[in-house]
Amino acid sequence: MHFSAPTLDAGGVITAIGDHVSAAMWNHTLTTRHVHELVATPLDGSGLSIGTPTGDGAIWSGSRTATQTVPQVAALVHVGTQYRGRSFRGRVYLPWCAEDAISNGYLDGGVRTGMNDAWDLFLSGLATDGVAFGVASYTLAEFTPANDLVVELALATIRRRQPR
Repeated sequence: MHFSAPTLDAGGVITAIGDHVSAAMWNHTLTTRHVHELVATPLDGSGLSIGTPTGDGAIWSGSRTATQTVPQVAALVHVGTQYRGRSFRGRVYLPWCAEDAISNGYLDGGVRTGMNDAWDLFLSGLATDGVAFGVASYTLAEFTPANDLVVELALATIRRRQPR
């Protein structure tokens, strides 16, 4: 994920993210799955990456109680900007979809609605702290802020490396 906050350092961006994240953002996954750490890497070419453990609290955990996840399947958050084209599109892949969050090969509609609302609140909450969520184009060397975040009904495929 890419963020822009001209008045904050990497630690300030991590703090803002922690202030606005919610458990509903991970509504597709099990309570035993967590975001363990945030790593902020400034793209200015001179800053160092900063890693911060989340503590595996409730806001960083899923809410599903099924016993199984579907391997290589992810919920997909579309990052929309005001421009069209490859350099202005973004996606966030959210792994570990629980079986009970999937209906006929798609993300369950009720699960999707709750997640979508949570991601919208996340986007607007960050904006109030002066942090823009968006798309960084490495080809154009520019950042474009997101207009909206949409959790897709269609699930995405993650091509993971297989153990040897």
